[in-house]
Amino acid sequence: FPSHDMTLSYFLDSAIWGKNPFGFHLTNLLLHAVNVTLVYWFVFLLFNQYGLAFLTALLFSIHPVQSEAVCAIGFRADLLVTIFSLLSALFWVSYRAGKKGAGLPAFLFYGLALFVKEAVILFPLWAMAYDRYKKVPWKTTVLSQLAFWGIAGGYLYLYFFVFPNQAILAIYPSWNAKLSICGQAWTKYILFFIFPNLAGPFPAIYWPLPEKLSVFSELWTLLLIFVLIGILLFKRTTPNRPYYLMGLWAFLFFLPASGIIDNPNPLALRYLYFPGVGVC
Repeated sequence: FPSHDMTLSYFLDSAIWGKNPFGFHLTNLLLHAVNVTLVYWFVFLLFNQYGLAFLTALLFSIHPVQSEAVCAIGFRADLLVTIFSLLSALFWVSYRAGKKGAGLPAFLFYGLALFVKEAVILFPLWAMAYDRYKKVPWKTTVLSQLAFWGIAGGYLYLYFFVFPNQAILAIYPSWNAKLSICGQAWTKYILFFIFPNLAGPFPAIYWPLPEKLSVFSELWTLLLIFVLIGILLFKRTTPNRPYYLMGLWAFLFFLPASGIIDNPNPLALRYLYFPGVGVC
């Protein structure tokens, strides 16, 4: 069940390039270029500023934390989920701007993004926040939310009951371990975005954890989550609502990869690629 990779892209690469890794890396670079272009248009539609859109896309294209998702052939899912999610967001913005035919593609690309990677599952909340920004009537918002969550519910049914992921279902970490991993994730990832030179020697961490983690990580996690939620709520009441929408994008799509949801590989730089759109 291809929920983590859009396997078709690998089949196409194999058909064209055989076992030559150059072609696979070239595809990743092209997908990254597509994402950079989509980030530009996404930011421009939100802020209506060419300069800000260019700088955001430039930072997204060259930030060192993006390198793992782009350079490693096996992590193409992060590139593809970003493409489909940005397309869904762009069509949703166009739909709310009055282009009636843009609604269906927004739902379609959300479904495609889900089948690439589950990190996009909270996208309906971002769409709802955008509706609030545009003062869309609640009745209209609720109907669209039912459609989004209907797609998400169908995917979750397939994921847990039709094609269950045994690697996830076999993990039963304690809440102590969960909070500790969250503490490490929030701390390290924020530092890596601000000081990318620290992101180099970042080893993969897999369950079971090799050592007991500190209580400080747990307390830091709770404090940081409350601070971030407070910032988002404060920004929601300020005139700079597009900045709030970008921050919400980073928060919502980082949340599933922050250690809250069980994952055989709870910490990895590639998890920053998708939410990095909002951070940049």
